[in-house]
Amino acid sequence: MERSILVPLDGTPAAMAALPHALGLAARFGAELCLVTVCDPSELPSDATGKRWDFLHAMGARLGARTRILSGNPAQEIVREASFLEPELIVMGTRAEAAPRTVAEAVMRGAHCPVLIVPDPGGPRGGAASRGCSGRRLSPLPPDHPTAGRHAERRHESRPRVPPGSP
Repeated sequence: MERSILVPLDGTPAAMAALPHALGLAARFGAELCLVTVCDPSELPSDATGKRWDFLHAMGARLGARTRILSGNPAQEIVREASFLEPELIVMGTRAEAAPRTVAEAVMRGAHCPVLIVPDPGGPRGGAASRGCSGRRLSPLPPDHPTAGRHAERRHESRPRVPPGSP
Protein backbone atom coordinates (compact mmCIF):
# COMPACT_ATOMS: atom_id res chain seq x y z
CA MET A 1 0.00 0.00 0.00
CA GLU A 2 1.23 3.47 -0.87
CA ARG A 3 2.05 5.90 1.95
CA SER A 4 -0.29 8.85 2.27
CA ILE A 5 -0.86 11.94 4.36
CA LEU A 6 -4.39 13.30 4.86
CA VAL A 7 -4.64 17.10 4.96
CA PRO A 8 -8.04 18.62 5.84
CA LEU A 9 -8.37 22.16 4.44
CA ASP A 10 -11.15 24.69 4.86
CA GLY A 11 -9.45 27.70 3.28
CA THR A 12 -8.68 29.45 6.58
CA PRO A 13 -5.14 30.67 7.34
CA ALA A 14 -4.99 28.20 10.25
CA ALA A 15 -5.73 25.26 7.96
CA MET A 16 -3.39 26.51 5.24
CA ALA A 17 -0.54 26.73 7.80
CA ALA A 18 -0.53 22.92 7.90
CA LEU A 19 0.08 22.54 4.16
CA PRO A 20 3.84 23.36 4.10
CA HIS A 21 4.40 20.86 6.92
CA ALA A 22 2.46 18.18 5.06
CA LEU A 23 4.36 18.91 1.84
CA GLY A 24 7.71 18.61 3.59
CA LEU A 25 6.77 15.33 5.25
CA ALA A 26 5.36 13.92 2.00
CA ALA A 27 8.55 14.80 0.12
CA ARG A 28 10.78 13.39 2.83
CA PHE A 29 8.93 10.08 3.18
CA GLY A 30 7.65 9.65 -0.37
CA ALA A 31 4.01 9.89 0.68
CA GLU A 32 1.07 10.98 -1.43
CA LEU A 33 -1.02 13.92 -0.22
CA CYS A 34 -4.78 13.65 0.00
CA LEU A 35 -6.48 17.02 0.44
CA VAL A 36 -10.03 17.01 1.80
CA THR A 37 -12.57 19.64 2.70
CA VAL A 38 -15.82 19.11 4.58
CA CYS A 39 -18.98 21.05 3.74
CA ASP A 40 -22.17 21.39 5.69
CA PRO A 41 -24.84 19.16 4.06
CA SER A 42 -27.19 22.15 3.88
CA GLU A 43 -24.63 23.92 1.63
CA LEU A 44 -24.78 21.23 -1.09
CA PRO A 45 -24.95 22.28 -3.88
CA SER A 46 -24.14 25.98 -3.58
CA ASP A 47 -21.76 28.62 -4.88
CA ALA A 48 -19.73 28.41 -1.65
CA THR A 49 -19.30 24.66 -2.09
CA GLY A 50 -18.41 25.16 -5.75
CA LYS A 51 -15.76 27.72 -4.85
CA ARG A 52 -14.37 25.45 -2.15
CA TRP A 53 -14.20 22.56 -4.61
CA ASP A 54 -12.52 24.75 -7.26
CA PHE A 55 -9.94 25.87 -4.69
CA LEU A 56 -9.28 22.32 -3.48
CA HIS A 57 -9.09 20.90 -7.02
CA ALA A 58 -6.68 23.66 -8.15
CA MET A 59 -4.52 23.12 -5.07
CA GLY A 60 -4.50 19.37 -5.63
CA ALA A 61 -3.59 19.77 -9.31
CA ARG A 62 -0.75 22.15 -8.46
CA LEU A 63 0.64 19.81 -5.77
CA GLY A 64 -0.10 16.53 -7.51
CA ALA A 65 -2.42 15.49 -4.66
CA ARG A 66 -5.69 13.59 -4.57
CA THR A 67 -8.70 15.67 -3.55
CA ARG A 68 -12.04 14.86 -1.97
CA ILE A 69 -14.97 16.95 -0.85
CA LEU A 70 -16.94 15.51 2.04
CA SER A 71 -20.28 16.43 3.56
CA GLY A 72 -21.25 16.29 7.22
CA ASN A 73 -19.70 16.91 10.63
CA PRO A 74 -16.06 17.93 9.96
CA ALA A 75 -14.42 15.83 12.68
CA GLN A 76 -16.51 12.74 11.97
CA GLU A 77 -15.95 12.98 8.21
CA ILE A 78 -12.18 13.47 8.58
CA VAL A 79 -11.97 10.44 10.89
CA ARG A 80 -14.15 8.40 8.50
CA GLU A 81 -11.96 9.40 5.54
CA ALA A 82 -8.85 8.45 7.53
CA SER A 83 -10.39 5.03 8.26
CA PHE A 84 -11.01 4.57 4.54
CA LEU A 85 -7.62 5.85 3.28
CA GLU A 86 -5.52 4.48 6.15
CA PRO A 87 -2.97 7.32 5.94
CA GLU A 88 0.27 7.25 7.90
CA LEU A 89 -0.50 10.72 9.23
CA ILE A 90 -3.13 13.47 9.37
CA VAL A 91 -1.71 17.00 9.25
CA MET A 92 -4.14 19.76 10.13
CA GLY A 93 -4.18 23.32 11.42
CA THR A 94 -6.08 24.74 14.35
CA ARG A 95 -6.94 28.24 15.52
CA ALA A 96 -5.25 29.30 18.73
CA GLU A 97 -8.40 30.96 20.08
CA ALA A 98 -10.66 27.99 19.29
CA ALA A 99 -12.71 26.42 22.06
CA PRO A 100 -11.17 23.42 23.83
CA ARG A 101 -13.43 21.00 21.93
CA THR A 102 -12.09 21.79 18.45
CA VAL A 103 -12.32 19.75 15.30
CA ALA A 104 -8.61 19.00 15.67
CA GLU A 105 -9.11 17.61 19.17
CA ALA A 106 -12.01 15.44 18.02
CA VAL A 107 -9.92 14.13 15.11
CA MET A 108 -7.03 13.33 17.47
CA ARG A 109 -9.40 11.36 19.71
CA GLY A 110 -11.07 9.48 16.87
CA ALA A 111 -8.31 8.82 14.34
CA HIS A 112 -6.42 5.54 14.27
CA CYS A 113 -3.23 7.19 13.04
CA PRO A 114 -1.00 9.99 14.34
CA VAL A 115 -2.32 13.55 13.97
CA LEU A 116 0.05 16.50 13.62
CA ILE A 117 -1.61 19.74 14.73
CA VAL A 118 -0.10 22.95 13.36
CA PRO A 119 -0.95 26.13 15.28
CA ASP A 120 -2.34 29.18 13.53
CA PRO A 121 0.55 31.46 12.56
CA GLY A 122 -1.66 34.45 13.33
CA GLY A 123 -2.38 33.20 16.85
CA PRO A 124 -0.92 34.52 20.09
CA ARG A 125 2.85 34.66 20.41
CA GLY A 126 4.45 31.50 21.59
CA GLY A 127 2.18 29.18 19.61
CA ALA A 128 0.66 25.95 20.84
CA ALA A 129 3.95 24.42 21.92
CA SER A 130 4.31 26.83 24.83
CA ARG A 131 0.67 26.95 25.84
CA GLY A 132 -1.44 24.59 27.88
CA CYS A 133 -4.92 23.41 26.90
CA SER A 134 -6.43 26.40 28.66
CA GLY A 135 -4.35 28.80 26.54
CA ARG A 136 -2.33 29.94 29.56
CA ARG A 137 1.40 30.27 29.14
CA LEU A 138 3.31 27.40 30.71
CA SER A 139 6.08 28.32 33.11
CA PRO A 140 8.81 26.30 34.82
CA LEU A 141 7.93 24.67 38.12
CA PRO A 142 9.27 26.35 41.24
CA PRO A 143 12.28 24.49 42.69
CA ASP A 144 10.33 23.49 45.82
CA HIS A 145 7.52 21.81 43.78
CA PRO A 146 7.35 18.02 44.49
CA THR A 147 7.83 17.09 40.81
CA ALA A 148 10.40 19.77 39.93
CA GLY A 149 13.58 18.26 38.53
CA ARG A 150 12.09 14.79 38.03
CA HIS A 151 12.84 14.87 34.32
CA ALA A 152 16.46 15.81 35.01
CA GLU A 153 16.73 13.00 37.61
CA ARG A 154 15.49 10.44 35.09
CA ARG A 155 17.90 11.72 32.48
CA HIS A 156 20.84 11.29 34.88
CA GLU A 157 19.66 7.88 36.13
CA SER A 158 19.85 6.47 32.61
CA ARG A 159 23.54 7.29 32.30
CA PRO A 160 26.00 4.58 33.35
CA ARG A 161 27.64 5.30 36.66
CA VAL A 162 31.40 5.69 36.43
CA PRO A 163 33.39 5.56 39.65
CA PRO A 164 35.47 8.67 40.32
CA GLY A 165 39.00 8.44 38.98
CA SER A 166 38.10 5.92 36.24
CA PRO A 167 39.30 6.68 32.71
